[in-house]
Amino acid sequence: MQTPKIPTLLALILLVVFIGVFIFAFEHISRTSTSAGASIQPLNVTVTNVTDSSFSLTWETADAATGLIEVFSSREKAEAFYDDRDTGGKSKPGTFTTHSATAINILANTTYDVKILSNGKMFLDNGKSYKVTTASTITGTPSGLEPAYGTIMTSANLPAEGALVFLSLDGGQLLSTLVNASGNWLIPLNHTLTTDLSRYVTAQTRITELIRVDLNNQEANAVTDTLNDAPVPT
Repeated sequence: MQTPKIPTLLALILLVVFIGVFIFAFEHISRTSTSAGASIQPLNVTVTNVTDSSFSLTWETADAATGLIEVFSSREKAEAFYDDRDTGGKSKPGTFTTHSATAINILANTTYDVKILSNGKMFLDNGKSYKVTTASTITGTPSGLEPAYGTIMTSANLPAEGALVFLSLDGGQLLSTLVNASGNWLIPLNHTLTTDLSRYVTAQTRITELIRVDLNNQEANAVTDTLNDAPVPT
């Protein structure tokens, strides 16, 4: 007795339908995966707050994500540093669209390789680690400049929590901080180094300051000086 056979035409139709469903599912998964990867990709990666024993790395992501940096050199094993807000005994890292992670207690005059982990996925700089070189051991007397601080609000007149504030003195390095839940920010200036990180900025009666604020694809800029930065106007 012969086994019944599916008509050839029906078999071809089923095969075409199967292939179509497979291709659709594959493309949907691929698009979803690509979109998810792009939404947590670090953007505007910036090195700030470099000293002879620390530095900060800031970046932004389109969607909220966890963030940390992995830092290592030829003389030290890799060490992870979490987002500056992931402190105070939190059991679970926070998710943010702005990110700032600070490597501390590291060596002077050393070039470090840095990898960013966004939502646990590693991101590099065009296939290579980001490079950050710490300052040589700093001697001399700090400038004694008072901190710069202020309040930042959104266009909806709400505290700009999580905004990245970048500040540079004329002739000085780039500094940064995060805006807190009340919309306030503060950046110490007394240990600001020169642009080449070789020494402390020399104290003067008035030093020009450039300030930039970034939050969710919005940017604000201001120019002030050390006589008018405590506070900087809202």
